[in-house]
Amino acid sequence: MNTYSSIVQFENRVSEKILGHEIPLTKRGDQAAGHTFEEQVFGKVRGGGVPDLQIEKHYDTGGPLNMGYVTKGWDYEIKTTEYVDNRFHVLRKKGHLESLIIEGLEKIRRLYVVSRKCNWAEDKVVFETCRKFTGIKPKVYWDNVQYRFSNTHQAYEVYFKNFYILEHMYKNIKDIVA
Repeated sequence: MNTYSSIVQFENRVSEKILGHEIPLTKRGDQAAGHTFEEQVFGKVRGGGVPDLQIEKHYDTGGPLNMGYVTKGWDYEIKTTEYVDNRFHVLRKKGHLESLIIEGLEKIRRLYVVSRKCNWAEDKVVFETCRKFTGIKPKVYWDNVQYRFSNTHQAYEVYFKNFYILEHMYKNIKDIVA
């Protein structure tokens, strides 16, 4: 499994090995491109309940025999999308609606969005662009977040009406280029 000790290391991998390359899809369905992307950057699908990208920073607090060793870091959510004018899905989960909306805010606090174009006839995908979003503005989140109950999944879906809301919701946006 690929691990990353810095954001630069992760972004270099995406820029050099993934963006612009035609890659075989590893499965079919709604999550096929996302799973394929995770397999390309991590070596496998991360699975539910685990942050998509974790960058750890290690600190020695100066205790005897490194007993004061502390690990802190950052978690990033990674989303792949094909149609920027469609709604931007944050999460779908069973639970209390208000806590799920709060969980959605925490989930996308730091975010990478990868645009993709799938050729379903040939089972291939090209990841075209990658953007990093940081410095979320909670008020913009709360003013624009949407939700609905999915009878199909018997769970709430938390989403935004369209992708362009993200451009107003973050203080910092960085394009990762190939």
